[in-house]
Amino acid sequence: VKILPKILILCLNRFDKNLRKKNDIVEIKETLSLNKKQYSLYGVCNHLGSSGGGHYIAHCKNNKQWYRFNDNIVTKVNMDFKTNSIYCLFYRQI
Repeated sequence: VKILPKILILCLNRFDKNLRKKNDIVEIKETLSLNKKQYSLYGVCNHLGSSGGGHYIAHCKNNKQWYRFNDNIVTKVNMDFKTNSIYCLFYRQI
């Protein structure tokens, strides 16, 4: 029997072998099912810019509402699950 973690972090390879940023659109799912365990997305790390520089922002879910954390600015947002800036995904087992 395999034991799955309560927290699942997925890091996407967003750079090619020459360290150029890949700008492919990625569509993510808000829920995942792995070996009969359900996971719910609660956080996303995004990278804006190029491999030579850029900026990271986070999106986190609290009480069914998504928030964008951009340095010291926090705003309510409607989450876009289809984008080219996603870098890391944070899921928790439900």
